Amino acid sequence: VADVLLRLIYHYLQNDQHHHAAVLGDHVAHTVRATGGKGAVAGLLAVNGYIAAARAARGDSPDAIAAARRVDRDRAVALARFLDDKFPNDNATDAVRHRLAELLTEAKRFPHASDVLLKVRPGYAQLTNARLLQGYVASEL
Repeated sequence: VADVLLRLIYHYLQNDQHHHAAVLGDHVAHTVRATGGKGAVAGLLAVNGYIAAARAARGDSPDAIAAARRVDRDRAVALARFLDDKFPNDNATDAVRHRLAELLTEAKRFPHASDVLLKVRPGYAQLTNARLLQGYVASEL
């Protein structure tokens, strides 16, 4: 079941249904904990869905657009922190930490971004990009 749900989340992301992907991935991350890292992968996809939904927010009022973006970013941050707590040794969690650090850097919350980047493990595939971001955050501190 978890594999099918992961495929559905991925399908939603590929078809620009970012909110569907985010909500379903968030649900799976919170409910599927003992299935070999699938909860962390679902959470990573959900974080990406929230970020994509925030970037794609449209509307007539600039205030409403800003509020919608803020809500999606806040959900992404909350889910990323949950994943960091519940799946600290999962490979997908390193990608979540990197995305979280990017969000915190955009919000100019450099001390928090630095703390998150310190947790990214050496085996992370995008380690060079994470360390470059860490260098930028350090220079801002």
